[in-house]
Amino acid sequence: MARTTRAIPQRTLSAEDRATFERMAESIRSLVGVHINQQPGRFMLDTRIMLDLVRFPVMRPTGGRVTWGGYFTYSPTYASLTPEQRWNYIAWLAGDESCAIQLFRIMRLYALCAELTTTRRDEAITAMRQLYDSSANDAVAQSSIGNVLTLAYAASQADGLGEWLTIFTPSNAIPADVLIRCFALASIEASGPLLFDIASRCNFKLGRGLGGKRAAIEQAMRDIADRWGERHQTTVIRTMVEQTPTMPVALNYSDTLVMWVARALELSQGVFLFDRSDAASFIRGLAAAAQEQVRSNKKGSTPLDGLELLDGILKGDGGVVQFDLSGSAEYVMTEEEEEILEQKLNRIQKVPGVKVVKNEWDVFSYWSGRQNTSPDAVLIRSLPIKQPSSPEPWNAPTPPTYAVASYKTLTPEQRWWYLDWLAGEDVKPLDVFWSVRFKGLEAAFSRLTPQKAQEQTDSWFDERDPRLLKHNIVGMLETIFDQTNDESLMRAGLDLLMPLYSDFGDVERANAAFNRTPMNPDQATRLLELLWNAGGVVDGRGLLYVARVGGFNHTPLTRECFDQIAERAEQLLSEWEMDNGPLSDLPIVNFSYTRSKRRVVSAVSVAADVARQAQEEIKAQRRSAPRTARMSAEEIEAEQAELAELPTNAGDGPAEAIYVQLASDPQLVELYLTYGADALDQGRPTEAVAFLRRAAELDPRSHASLLLPLARLRLSEAAHDQKPNQ
Repeated sequence: MARTTRAIPQRTLSAEDRATFERMAESIRSLVGVHINQQPGRFMLDTRIMLDLVRFPVMRPTGGRVTWGGYFTYSPTYASLTPEQRWNYIAWLAGDESCAIQLFRIMRLYALCAELTTTRRDEAITAMRQLYDSSANDAVAQSSIGNVLTLAYAASQADGLGEWLTIFTPSNAIPADVLIRCFALASIEASGPLLFDIASRCNFKLGRGLGGKRAAIEQAMRDIADRWGERHQTTVIRTMVEQTPTMPVALNYSDTLVMWVARALELSQGVFLFDRSDAASFIRGLAAAAQEQVRSNKKGSTPLDGLELLDGILKGDGGVVQFDLSGSAEYVMTEEEEEILEQKLNRIQKVPGVKVVKNEWDVFSYWSGRQNTSPDAVLIRSLPIKQPSSPEPWNAPTPPTYAVASYKTLTPEQRWWYLDWLAGEDVKPLDVFWSVRFKGLEAAFSRLTPQKAQEQTDSWFDERDPRLLKHNIVGMLETIFDQTNDESLMRAGLDLLMPLYSDFGDVERANAAFNRTPMNPDQATRLLELLWNAGGVVDGRGLLYVARVGGFNHTPLTRECFDQIAERAEQLLSEWEMDNGPLSDLPIVNFSYTRSKRRVVSAVSVAADVARQAQEEIKAQRRSAPRTARMSAEEIEAEQAELAELPTNAGDGPAEAIYVQLASDPQLVELYLTYGADALDQGRPTEAVAFLRRAAELDPRSHASLLLPLARLRLSEAAHDQKPNQ
């Protein structure tokens, strides 16, 4: 909202005030960024200082008062100031720091930016640095000045940008693509987050379970990039910029000062198309190497060298780890491979659920506005394939998940195997193959007429003859659903198949599908209704998924002991149904709109209660079980070695069942027996009992069993002797 200025009656300047004002104006005339009555060139704002006192009067502030400029328009100009503010602005430019306010600093910044397109650019940069240093108590002004200085140093004084970035951190007011060009011009390596952002724009995806380690992966990317840059005498960010095309962006009349400066200094030449860059596979490889380095950084093991992994990727040899550079289309096929591709595509032309297009742009039929088929499953003829270097398909450490799986995300070697698998050859399919195939079949099934879809469903459910799998889409979808272990693909398959099972009344298949699939809460209630319509029942596993709708949380204990909790939950549910009737008689979800706090009974609330009780019982069992029941073989072995080295740590009581599982170590039994016997001879009954009990637990047939009663007698006598003294 623009500020309304009330007409102020003007007073005539006294001769003394006029002389003072003219003297101040004359002293600032030679300063860079001071434009007396004339604009130096085209600029987004009028930066002139008008000395026409008739049109732009000035007034000395009364009582030395400095007018506050905390509220000002987005583009402040000298003409928009009040007479008192004009006086103070000129006085501040002349050196009176008592008149400094944020408004004047922003006006000065605009005026200096106008000089960046003139011959006084270097002087303007020096003046900006002085303005930044003098604005230490004004964070808003410093941020604006610092962002402009970052661009100015990159374009004119690249050697000073590195030193400047140790003092100032650019804000997000500078677009990422502009900042990338600044780093490239100054040969400064970009930060880890910026490198990771570029890799993401090149279709890199974090591996499953590594979302919480993004900061570590970003730091690893920066470390690997520094080492790679030292070896090649350049920077990763400069390599990316030199090999990446840009797409021009139309001018925007609402551009900020930072964007105007970026355009004026030729730092904003468009948006980088990193996904079409010749170096796209390089940055994806850098991210993959950093990810594997972080993944291998485990306690007790030496992490992989990220730079060596990157070299292996660039040479096409991943070494001990094979990488998935999804989306890479940089490989150029040989003439022989092009002929093989044509043969493979011709072999699968009549395979159900397969659609082949010439180019990526043909995935959608723009001329009709209608989608051809599922774009994830489309086979794009222009994407290359490569002669495999391994006898069978290999899965990368970070394969595409179901949500992003597509023919395009496959590597050239994986596309070779995928086409052979579609043609019916004996190829071990990867999880991503099932996902892409399922999407294609799902799209093909959705395009069938209702009558044709019903015919295929009935023919498959009536016979389930394997010979029908060559042309029956429902059978192929069910086969993929049965064979996959991808949870996302299982959920998608359940959404498609459960309505068919419910309509056909296939109770056995409905039960098996519902109770094996890890459903989301948003689909559990909907599919539970379909299960009950088919006449099915919920077992323990399905109950735990439905219970999430009623507020039951899946904790780490739930995931670790899922089968045990599910088994106990199924028993508790049977007991509940014996007393209250079938669970299916209740509404699935029941909401109370009254103000009473009475409990509303529904299927999901009962499931949640049963699941909580089962989980608490399993938790209690684990607490009362021997400690070794919760330990791995490696942990038991580590504790055995520790106890052998530090035997005195064993004197805190014999209740731990760990020592029963260490009975295979006779040396440890002998050691405890020796310590216990020595303690008994030296009159230390407490230690003697502790060590002898340990030894007796490890080997009940040892001499410790004979000495232990004597040690206990000595311990009770010592305790009895201490009581009178107390």
